[in-house]
Amino acid sequence: MNRINVIDLDGTLLPYDSVSRWIRHFKRLEGWFSPLRRWSLLYRFGWMDRSTFIQKCVDHLRQRDDYTDFNREFAGKLVQDISKTTLQQIEQHTDALTVNILCSASPDDYVSLVAGHLKWECRASGYRADGRWQLLYGTEKLKRIREDFSPDTYRYHFAIADDASDLELLGAFEHSVLIRKGDPR
Repeated sequence: MNRINVIDLDGTLLPYDSVSRWIRHFKRLEGWFSPLRRWSLLYRFGWMDRSTFIQKCVDHLRQRDDYTDFNREFAGKLVQDISKTTLQQIEQHTDALTVNILCSASPDDYVSLVAGHLKWECRASGYRADGRWQLLYGTEKLKRIREDFSPDTYRYHFAIADDASDLELLGAFEHSVLIRKGDPR
């Protein structure tokens, strides 16, 4: 039976929140009157939920001519910033029959490029095949993993994440690590 490892991106594989850096880049390019600035303020003050915020940003930014090229460049920078310590921890739980899955609430548009570089599967926030938007945050991560990697077919071997919202996900695996904020990696 193949086994799976699920790895969170922001604050786990990376020492920071990638989506904040991604949006900050485009806010600088688009200036003070960008819808991104308005949505960021609404989100920061709790007047827009995380799912709507990320969806609106993705929809808006996909209209840019430089969007695909920027995501490639951005993903390359993220790959350079991957925690070597965390990667070694994952490698200790990986063998020839292991499927590693990068699972993130950040947009699939660049997370999939990071996963591709690592030769891992990817599950991230974005539009599903049926056109429905899905934010992969909290319990949604485990639901998606169970949909795509049935426990009847895969052994849930190792998971690593940094947020209490991932506790249900971590609890479904034989081995798991919750990285605490400020832990050296």
